[in-house]
Amino acid sequence: MKIWISMLTLLLGLTASGCFVDLDRPGHYHDDAILTVEWSIDGRTDPRECRASGADYAYVRVESGDGVVDEQEVPCEDFGTDFWLPPGRYWVVIVLLDRRHNDRTETVETDGRYLDDGDFIEVDFPVDSFL
Repeated sequence: MKIWISMLTLLLGLTASGCFVDLDRPGHYHDDAILTVEWSIDGRTDPRECRASGADYAYVRVESGDGVVDEQEVPCEDFGTDFWLPPGRYWVVIVLLDRRHNDRTETVETDGRYLDDGDFIEVDFPVDSFL
């Protein structure tokens, strides 16, 4: 019973303070926007391109003027990932990695852009970007 009363008190306190919590997206707030980062290999998003080039993962890092905001390492063949971020100015650093997490490509850093309602960034790794 005390647990339920404590939880109710917490929820009432959060709503009274003007803080909104989206329980469907843990750690994210109602005003966050989605930044989608997509990549391709020589203009293609075929999983066979990842295998043929020895790229198993994509390391994607989102930065702002304050430094690293978020980072993810995802399978290469996903060819995209999402970040939930508050509005602000961001840029992306991305590199493809082999199965031992060594760089397979040159690192790409995108230009900064202001994220408000959502945006996407596309990066292509041409054949000559592979190490």
